[in-house]
Amino acid sequence: MSQAGESRRATTSTGGVIAYEVLGAAGGEPPVVLLHAVGLDRTVWAGWTGPLAAAGHRVIAVDLPGHGASDLEPGSPSLSGMAAAVAAVLAAEGAARAHLLGVSLGGMVAQTLAIARPGLAASLVLCCTMATIPDDIRPAIRQRGADARAGGMAAVTQPTIDRWISPAGRDDMPARRIRQLLFADDAGVFAGCWDAIADLDTVEGLAGLAGEISALVVEGGDDISVPPGSGARLAAALPGSELVTIPGAWHLGPYESPATFLDVVQPFLSRVLRSSRITLRARGAQTSMPQTKARRGLANPEGVGMTELANPAIPIRRAAAPLRSQAVDYLRSAIVTGVYKPGSRLLEKTLTDELGVSRTVIRESLRQLETERLVDIVPNYGPIVHTLTKREAAGLYEIRAVLEALAARNAAEHATADQVGRLRAALGQIREAAAGGDLGKTLELKGAFYDALVSASGNPTIGEVFGNVQARISTLRSRSLSHAGRPDAMVSELTGIVDAIDGGDSVRAARLAQEHVEAAAALALDGLPDE
Repeated sequence: MSQAGESRRATTSTGGVIAYEVLGAAGGEPPVVLLHAVGLDRTVWAGWTGPLAAAGHRVIAVDLPGHGASDLEPGSPSLSGMAAAVAAVLAAEGAARAHLLGVSLGGMVAQTLAIARPGLAASLVLCCTMATIPDDIRPAIRQRGADARAGGMAAVTQPTIDRWISPAGRDDMPARRIRQLLFADDAGVFAGCWDAIADLDTVEGLAGLAGEISALVVEGGDDISVPPGSGARLAAALPGSELVTIPGAWHLGPYESPATFLDVVQPFLSRVLRSSRITLRARGAQTSMPQTKARRGLANPEGVGMTELANPAIPIRRAAAPLRSQAVDYLRSAIVTGVYKPGSRLLEKTLTDELGVSRTVIRESLRQLETERLVDIVPNYGPIVHTLTKREAAGLYEIRAVLEALAARNAAEHATADQVGRLRAALGQIREAAAGGDLGKTLELKGAFYDALVSASGNPTIGEVFGNVQARISTLRSRSLSHAGRPDAMVSELTGIVDAIDGGDSVRAARLAQEHVEAAAALALDGLPDE
């Protein structure tokens, strides 16, 4: 937390332990409860806790079940289970009511708790969240969980950052903190949360709270993680609520720019408190106004930086795979996705801070990546990301063409109707992303297409070899796809391959797959250095 808070624990009805932190003096007012997004923990509220406490609020930041230091409740993660855990925290604190403030998943948990326990929520502040998931979006939401199950957190961390954090903020401390937390998260819990989110539907329940609760809905103007109009639909589901749009804010804008969001949230909380005091006075209750300090009078109006956390490093969880294995997966993913560019230096100190592991683990991980030809360790200089020569790349594309042709041939001979359906679904997503000019999304979806192709081939060994080849030429794939007309041609080529597989024509499927790779190689190799 940004200021010294007291760490506490509550026990749920199932015996699970829920960790949370309390900041600010206890008083007669309901506390402000902070509920984080999926894959994170209470430490992401570093820019919020100090200003809220300084304004006179008692602040409770909770680690949702399966996150941070909190136990996972029995069974798969569920919104109702998370809401019950928050209720257990409030019971432990003797709080009959609370202002529930949540971001994304946290906002969904806040809604669920307010509906399940009428009268408990003194107010709702719902940031970058929804009341229901549109039917056409549910498959994509579930796919996020499926990707985590299939590839672990190393495979989904950077794509998640790209959806949640603005490009300008991805190298800042909040984003680095979030990246650490996501990478260290349990893939099963992360996937289960997305399944729970896919089933979200609080519209009817919120309607029953109309006139009973004050609510503020805050949406990011550039939030690409929720469908357009989600904030308006959420506000409409709760008549009388306020809706504010923060221009330029992305999905995790509340953590990127806490001061901007506090400028909206603080006045709302003040209005709710004033209103409740007037009501109490009308009922003859004796109240007192707490002394407050204006947030703009604080030394740091932007909120205390993440670097001031008591324990800023987020170590990789020891219960998961060995540390080196996790670090290798993370670094490999960062290289493959272009976070670390060819030729860039990989400084041990920077990587140690970013991943929260020892230098020994980093050195061993870099040596492993050196054997995979993703990293070069240069004497008297240190490790750098490997840069492919034209000769190397040509050899890799040659191998890829053979593998892809073999996978297509086998798929045409063995694929089931469901597997062909999965290929067509993946192709449809690629077509949509390519038509929209989203190069990064197109490449990401092509990975899902190849996964489906390998699965349909019935030969998992193809996938193992193919994955290594793809990793080594990953930086060239965007080079190929960025050529004028290539996205449309690529979609046409993949369509032909899928049609041949669907028709059981193994010879045609193999030939088209090889030609597809050769076309991509010709563009990718153009202009590469010979040595």
